Amino acid sequence: MTNLTDFQKFLIGILGGLLLAAIIIGCIFLFTSKKSGDTSQIAYELDAETKAKLEAEREELALLEEKQRKIEAEIAAAKEEAAKELAIIEQERLKQAEEINRSLEGNELSEEERKAAEERKKQSEQEALKRTEEIRKRQEELIKEQKALKEAEEKQKAELAEKAAKAEAEAKRKAEEEEKRKQQEEARRKKEAKRRADAKKKAEEDAKRKAEEKRRADALAKKRAEEKRKSEAEAKRRAEEQRKAQIAAKQRADAEIQKRLDDAKRLVKQGIAAIKTGKLNSGLSAFKDADNKMPVNEKRKDSAKLYAEMAKALNEYSENKKADSAKAVSNAETYVKKSVKADDTVAEPHYVYSQIADKKKQSSTALLELEKAQALDPNNYLYNYELGKKYYKKKRYRDAKKAFERSTKGNTRFEPAFFNLGMTCKKLRKEADAFKAFESASKIKPDYVKALLEMARICKKQRKFNKAIGYYKKALGYENTNIYALREMAQAYAELGKYSTAERYFKESVAYGDDSVITFYNLATVQVELGKNVIALQNAEKAYKINPNNDKVLYTYALVLEKNNRKTEAISYYTKAIEANRKYAKPRINLGRMYLDLGNTVKAEENLLIAYSLEPKNFEVNTNLGKLYGLKNEYNKSIKHYSEAVKRNPRNILARQNLALSYVAADLKENAVDAYENILKLDSKNWDSYYELSKLYISLNKKDKAKKLLESLLQKKPNYSRSAEVKNILSSLK
Repeated sequence: MTNLTDFQKFLIGILGGLLLAAIIIGCIFLFTSKKSGDTSQIAYELDAETKAKLEAEREELALLEEKQRKIEAEIAAAKEEAAKELAIIEQERLKQAEEINRSLEGNELSEEERKAAEERKKQSEQEALKRTEEIRKRQEELIKEQKALKEAEEKQKAELAEKAAKAEAEAKRKAEEEEKRKQQEEARRKKEAKRRADAKKKAEEDAKRKAEEKRRADALAKKRAEEKRKSEAEAKRRAEEQRKAQIAAKQRADAEIQKRLDDAKRLVKQGIAAIKTGKLNSGLSAFKDADNKMPVNEKRKDSAKLYAEMAKALNEYSENKKADSAKAVSNAETYVKKSVKADDTVAEPHYVYSQIADKKKQSSTALLELEKAQALDPNNYLYNYELGKKYYKKKRYRDAKKAFERSTKGNTRFEPAFFNLGMTCKKLRKEADAFKAFESASKIKPDYVKALLEMARICKKQRKFNKAIGYYKKALGYENTNIYALREMAQAYAELGKYSTAERYFKESVAYGDDSVITFYNLATVQVELGKNVIALQNAEKAYKINPNNDKVLYTYALVLEKNNRKTEAISYYTKAIEANRKYAKPRINLGRMYLDLGNTVKAEENLLIAYSLEPKNFEVNTNLGKLYGLKNEYNKSIKHYSEAVKRNPRNILARQNLALSYVAADLKENAVDAYENILKLDSKNWDSYYELSKLYISLNKKDKAKKLLESLLQKKPNYSRSAEVKNILSSLK
């Protein structure tokens, strides 16, 4: 047996491997074909989605099989190539052997040629071996790829089989559930059909039973309706007979009542006519007969009206006739009560009752009845007007305001309502509303002097003195002797500092019969301002004689005594004024000032401090306290009070000068400079302030300012009383 070379053994191994691979691929293909045939036998139809998934996986498996076939083809090609290569190698080997043998036989080859021949043989075998090795490696790679494909194919087939089984089981389960559902649905349908059939049968039986019951009920109802009809017909017949009897009775009663009312009307008319001619007793006799003719226990509007007419006639008689007025009022009250009792829904009887109650001093009843009248006729301007007056009298000002407002709306031309509305608004401290109401009254009645006076008083209170004077003059244009207008207008002129005009109108008021204490002490006050101290004393004495205990009269009398240099008496009457009114500051201020002038600083301070506690913002008390503390060298206190005085009256130059001097005394030079500069802003011709301010500038080493100010002083006022001193100061500043 011929021994095989290593290459031959290797080549045979490769061919065996290729054969084994082909057998394995064939088995795989056979198994795949068999399994594919089994899946087609699934008894239950799969759903579309599952079918699609399985179909996709089969397509993937088919791709694997296609790839497997390609690999098998490549393996077959490799086998064929290996066989060819093997044949070529064998031929070459035989050819070389023959050549070598020929060479050996003929000894044709040299040693070198023989070695070269062997080398070529060896090289040829190596190249053949190399090619064979490459073929073997390629086959191994193909086998590995074939194995991997086989494993993937087997895995995919297993998964496909599992999914197919699951899909088959799911399809079977769904088919079984569907069958079960159909069976249940069929059972339910049969049950429902049976229920409906039973229900229909029952409904037919119930309908039959109800029809029978209805038939019986209808028969019974028909019987009862017939019985009711007969009963109602009988009742109707009887009711008709009764109605006719009642109508007949009522007609007889109405005829009787109407006859009595006609007689009563005639008697009331007769009584009213008698009363209007002053025949009270005849009237009362007729009214008594009329009362007897009135229907008994009847609430009738016509009876109420007749009683009201009787009461009204008697009430009017009591207003016009003094004789027997009490008798008339008493009877009027009797009849008005009967009127209200007969019909309390009519306003006028309540209004008349209110008037009668007023005359009998029954204020609560009068108010109550008037409120009832207004409630029944809420827009009646007269009821609202009278009600407003009653509320005003009782100091119910808010209620009065509402009543007067309703009255003005009820009658926009009724000026008394507007006037009283104004008076009420004044009580409520609503001056703007009050003025508007008075203005409306004066527009309706231009000569309404009372309204003009009230408008003037509001302006005077608001310190609009010129406007107040205009209204006072309008009032005097209609009543030139009206002492209130004259006196109050004089006061307004006094407030404006027009003392001569004020004196004129106070005198006119006195000439027209004004003997009031207010006029005399006001006249005395303006005459003091005019320097007419002797005449002022005469008028102050007149005021004192009229009312010796009035604090203002005592103060005015003391002031005039002081002006007439009767200081001891003045102090006495200032003291009396204080005793009359402990909270009256003016007499304390003047008393303090007098004690200050007399050098009695203790009593001056005592009175001025009390006055200051009463009126801490009073200009005069602060001015005098400033002076007092300046004299006592208490400059801080002096500055405090002069500052307050300047604050109260910023244009008072003297107060500002005293404040500046207090600053200088307290060594507050910068403050003093400010004070003098402010004075010059108010009064550019206050020459002493130029002088004092320039000295302050020098002390503060502001020589340029001092020089400029002094030069300005000499230029503006060459003949200034201290011009020599000014020139000396200027020469020292050069």
